[in-house]
Parts: sequence; C-alpha cells; structure tokens
Amino acid sequence: MEKNEGFRVDNHSTLHSRVLNKLRQAIMSGYFKDGEHLIQDELAELFGVSRMPIREALRQLETEGMIEFVPHKGAVVRSITFKDIEEIYTIRAMLEALALEKSIPLITAEDIEELNELLIKLDECVEKPDNFVSLNKQFHRLLYSRLNWTRLPKYLKSLGYGIPLTGKQIAKSNQEHRLILEAVEKRDPKIGFKRMQAHILRTGKQIKHYLIEKKA
Repeated sequence: MEKNEGFRVDNHSTLHSRVLNKLRQAIMSGYFKDGEHLIQDELAELFGVSRMPIREALRQLETEGMIEFVPHKGAVVRSITFKDIEEIYTIRAMLEALALEKSIPLITAEDIEELNELLIKLDECVEKPDNFVSLNKQFHRLLYSRLNWTRLPKYLKSLGYGIPLTGKQIAKSNQEHRLILEAVEKRDPKIGFKRMQAHILRTGKQIKHYLIEKKA
C-alpha cells in the first residue's frame, strides 16, 4: 500500500493512544521491517500529527521491546517474535491476575459502575474496533487502580495492552471481561485470579495467530 494510506489520525483526546495502536500494528504486521529506521518527522507526516505523540509512542514501544534506540540512528524496528509474545503474555497473565486478586477487596461500588460502563463502550467496538485498545487498557487498569502496591502497576504498564482486533475477537474478549467483572462483583479473588490469567493467556495465543495471518 502507499506510504500515506490508512495512517491518518484525528487530533482528539485519544490521539496518543491511536498513534501508538496504529504504529504498533504496523510493526507487528511487517509494514515496518525488522531493522528499519523510524524517522520522527516522516512518521509525523505519515500520521498527520505533530512529533510529540510520535515521540511518546516510540518511548512506549521501546518499553514493549518492539523498537530500540540505536546511537546515531535513532528508533529502529525490532520485530516482535512468537517467543516475545509468549514471554510478555505469560508474565502479564501472572502479574495482572495477582494484581486483580489483591485489588478485589479494595474495589468500590463506584469502580464497579464505571467498569460496567466501560463494558458497554467495549461492546460498541465490535462494530467500531478503533477504540478497543484504549478502552481495553482503561478497563484493565481500573481493575487494579485501588491496589496499594507501587511496583506492580508500573511493571504491568510496561508490558502494553495488545493490538486492535476484529469484531469477532473483540466479542470474545468482552465475554471474558464480563466473567472477570462477575468475580469482582462477587468479591471472589481466587476466581478473579483464574479468569484473568485464562483471559490473558488466550489473548497471547490470539496474537500469535494474528502474526501468522499477517505474515502469510
């Protein structure tokens, strides 16, 4: 496809998230190749935005291991592999399940109301997938926002929250979100742990299939 096709991003409140999502997807799909130099000015023109959201997105992708900053070159693509996906999602499954388990006794009625509202918005993403990653991140982070540990949320933030999915995949993810929220509403930390762990491990397998399809 042409270098400016399908990348333009609206300048609204979700600008940073949308730039990050599209850039992450472009790397995972192989649009940007392993070892390719990502020039901020060129990316800003490609996405139709200023350099600031590009710079922020590159910092996050460096944290996720998808790019690296090389002296005298700047940002360089480091293609994510099946091994990377397995490592990231195995770690995330354990850590986020633990975060939820420790958070369930602390989650408030107001939090539960907000989580239900986010699920309604996530259901809308079945038809309009662009906002899924941003809303998914809000849902997951709200689940452990009351956690009174400082390091664990930082570790989880560094692992990222996946890629845009198809409507069918989003519907499956939302189904699992409801089961997780059900455990929260019942104040059952052990069931919450199991459901969160299963959800994230399945998501990791789904992303592996995504990589196979995109590179076929």
